[in-house]
Amino acid sequence: MKEDKASKSIAAIPGVGLLTATAAVATMGDSKSFRSGREFAAWLGLVPRQTGSGGKVVLLGISKSV
Repeated sequence: MKEDKASKSIAAIPGVGLLTATAAVATMGDSKSFRSGREFAAWLGLVPRQTGSGGKVVLLGISKSV
């Protein structure tokens, strides 16, 4: 973590420690593959998935798979 810029920036969030920061970076890989933090949270299953077009957003369910 001492050399990884992404882990340092995640660990700077209050309540996030060394283990959580390194696990998040290892899980997501390249952070640029997500358009927003909400998309990353939906990928983790923390918030409902969303889709839509033309300004209309449709919230889908939260997955229960591990």
